Amino acid sequence: MIEPVHISEVVKKVRKHFEKTYYDEHAAKIIDWHAVTGEELSGHSSCVAVKGTTLYVSVESSSYMFSMKLNKKSILETISKMYPDTQIKQIKFQLWRQENDKF
Repeated sequence: MIEPVHISEVVKKVRKHFEKTYYDEHAAKIIDWHAVTGEELSGHSSCVAVKGTTLYVSVESSSYMFSMKLNKKSILETISKMYPDTQIKQIKFQLWRQENDKF
């Protein structure tokens, strides 16, 4: 026999599934990455997607990824000031991918 489940548990599972599968590539394109990171870093990286409160960034090389990670806190603060509605709390960096690849 199937046990009854409270509706709040069902909603939690649905939200969790939705957050895992939904990438908002349009939201990432709205961010003025050059204004956020400056000329040097923006020329070697780009925003590719937003998933929940996480911004996904493609980076050209491991050396630029290291630099981005060193500046992560500052980047998050700048995004928070410039785009408070996005509520981005985390950034995940990844080396360049092919355009059709997903994180």
